[in-house]
Amino acid sequence: MPDPGQPTHLIPSQQSRIVVFVGVLSYGPNLFGLSWFVQKIWPVVLKALPDARLKVAGKGCELLPVPEPLQHSIDMLGFVDDLTALYRQGALSICPIRSGGGTRIKLIEASAHGLASVSTRLGAEGLLLKDGESILLRDDPDEFAQAVIELINDRAKAEQIGLNARRVFESNYERSAVIRRATELIRSIPCQPA
Repeated sequence: MPDPGQPTHLIPSQQSRIVVFVGVLSYGPNLFGLSWFVQKIWPVVLKALPDARLKVAGKGCELLPVPEPLQHSIDMLGFVDDLTALYRQGALSICPIRSGGGTRIKLIEASAHGLASVSTRLGAEGLLLKDGESILLRDDPDEFAQAVIELINDRAKAEQIGLNARRVFESNYERSAVIRRATELIRSIPCQPA
């Protein structure tokens, strides 16, 4: 995760049409969700924005089936040592998760970089990101596609959502915030007599 000081993404690449997905594709929910995105959503995005690109970072990229007509628009990066440069290139990140559980570190990480995200509701479940404010939540494929298109076309909105997401990260997920909250919780536990 980036240094909690200055947000790394907030010097945007003005005309970026890059959509970022970060996740290990040997994990079934990531593979299933990204496959759904590629099959149902990405063609709609490309119809509106033919020069858009999807960059997929994470082990197991070879597991993702990509239809031949879409291959020119998707970069399978595999494992990436330092994601900061990738987040700086992106217009937004996606989390099209439709099954499974656990914390979506990919959304926390995008937030840490000040990058706006579009996610399914399940993908953002349990996080303190708010729809329309610090993330866009869409479960319907057409609505998900329209949210991606909107954030690519409306840089001011994407930057504001990214900045709001960064504030959520700083207040709740950055190391010092986690330590502060854990300390407060421990101090709130009543002492038991010995």
